[in-house]
Amino acid sequence: MKRSFKIFQIFATVQFIVFIYLQVTPLPELPQIVASQDKYAHFFGFLISGGLVLFSFDGSVVLWFQLIVLSIMAESTQKIVPGRYFELYDILANLTGLSAAFFILKFRNFRDRN
Repeated sequence: MKRSFKIFQIFATVQFIVFIYLQVTPLPELPQIVASQDKYAHFFGFLISGGLVLFSFDGSVVLWFQLIVLSIMAESTQKIVPGRYFELYDILANLTGLSAAFFILKFRNFRDRN
């Protein structure tokens, strides 16, 4: 494996960990944003962050499932984190973003093979 690609894998992993960490970090006060903007942030955050991880590794169904479980766990911990609130629609936005990234990469790989 090329050294530059290995560095990309490390970057993708670290940025995903930081992304999850920021989701479970206590906030002194919840920012006032429109609810739909929050869902867009969840969708695009997981589309990009999860997409980088899926792209830099094998993009397997197992990895995709692991990212989904991690996403659900991170969102579920917001029930007990001060200044954070659990919302089922946030999980749905996370899953939709991860699934979109997964299927975009699968479609790209399928198209490249044909």
